[in-house]
Amino acid sequence: MISLLLIVNGVLMFLAPVVAVWLIRRYRRMPWSLWGIGAATFILSQVGHIPFNGVVLRWWQPDPTRQFIPTILFLGLSAGLFEEIARYLTFRFWAKSARSWGAGLMVGAGHGGIEAVIIGLLFFNQLVNLLLYRAGWLDAALATVPPEQVELLDAAATTLFSLPWYEAMLGGVERVFAVCLHLCASLLVLRAVMSGKLGWLAAAIFWHAFANSGAVYLAQTVSPLAAEGFLLIVALLSLAFIFATRTPEPEPPPLEPLPPPAPVTLKPVPLDGDKLDESRFG
Repeated sequence: MISLLLIVNGVLMFLAPVVAVWLIRRYRRMPWSLWGIGAATFILSQVGHIPFNGVVLRWWQPDPTRQFIPTILFLGLSAGLFEEIARYLTFRFWAKSARSWGAGLMVGAGHGGIEAVIIGLLFFNQLVNLLLYRAGWLDAALATVPPEQVELLDAAATTLFSLPWYEAMLGGVERVFAVCLHLCASLLVLRAVMSGKLGWLAAAIFWHAFANSGAVYLAQTVSPLAAEGFLLIVALLSLAFIFATRTPEPEPPPLEPLPPPAPVTLKPVPLDGDKLDESRFG
């Protein structure tokens, strides 16, 4: 039973972004290129974000027991800064044609969608390996592995497959909430670009950091269910902003009428007997 729920959990990670992009394309006819731009934006943001976190944490070396809150605040803020600034640069210099509600959503669907896909692939890779381990199909491959590493694998399998049924689905549910957050953040950043007011960008950074830090804090101090309840509220507020700012797509500019054709003047052709004879058949 738990294995089936874990598989459904992984499928939900892929399903959330698929449903989002299907709805946007169905009702707003946005091109796939905007989805690709959003996906590339997320990947490029991580090229700077992940090494930055590694360098700072190696230099800082925070004590997780005494500096837990500063650590999660730093991690949440760094995620907000790198991802939302990357999104801002994308809208300003790359996706210059994305200047509508639907276009902003499509870019956000790519950003949050590729993140969900990557997390889903990593989850399925872990799940398949642990399922094979429990079935004994990896025994030959693990014969040369140090015992301490096998113990870690065994502990990971025990932890994963002993989860309560309701916790087995939390990863997929969290991706649904995260996609809502990304759609909202995308519209906030687009407003910053279109209005020239960086306060909208600051709001996107804060909202992203608040969601990340709050979820980690509650998961570690209360329970995973409390963290998901918090993210549900974040998702609902994000959806409220999304629909409150909904505007119709701009109408395409009317085609310029063609200039009237130049008048044609027919020159009279003089007729004589010889030309009439030439025009006869036979």
